Amino acid sequence: HYWAIRQNCGRYELLFQRRPADSYNMPGLLDSSAAGYYFAGEWHQKKYFREVEEELGFSPDPKTTFLLDRRPVSIINEKTGRERKIIVDVFVGVVQMELHDFVLDDAEVKGICWVPIDELIELFNGKHSSLEVNVISGSGVVASETINSNDFKHQYDSYYERVPLLINLWLNKSLRLPS
Repeated sequence: HYWAIRQNCGRYELLFQRRPADSYNMPGLLDSSAAGYYFAGEWHQKKYFREVEEELGFSPDPKTTFLLDRRPVSIINEKTGRERKIIVDVFVGVVQMELHDFVLDDAEVKGICWVPIDELIELFNGKHSSLEVNVISGSGVVASETINSNDFKHQYDSYYERVPLLINLWLNKSLRLPS
């Protein structure tokens, strides 16, 4: 997974994509900024850069992209019920982009939104029941949307709750990233 972060008005924000309703994985839910699979022997960072280019229309800067985590995951195809076991590398990339700077792949991404990390943590801690965010679609239409914890896939290890916490620790220099 690739997570884009930016600083906006003194706050850090995390970019989420909204999956299309007909997606085989996480239909209609919020997900990492971009994601994809790579094969044994393929250089993982290069693959994620290719996925970011395909899904979001920009090339991440290797100098501002870091490996945040590596985790085993079991994915159930929600249409076929088939299970796949994979290893997910979690990258974080620092960007300074506005929603209209992205070029979305409509087949894979319904829309994208920036979410302040501190508000996201408070949402998952129950301090907020919902958040208002601006979402841009592939056609360039920006609309206000209310999101809540049901917009994220609930996983056994609270992945969507853990990523903002890890990024927040990293930004505050309390977490050293793997090399």
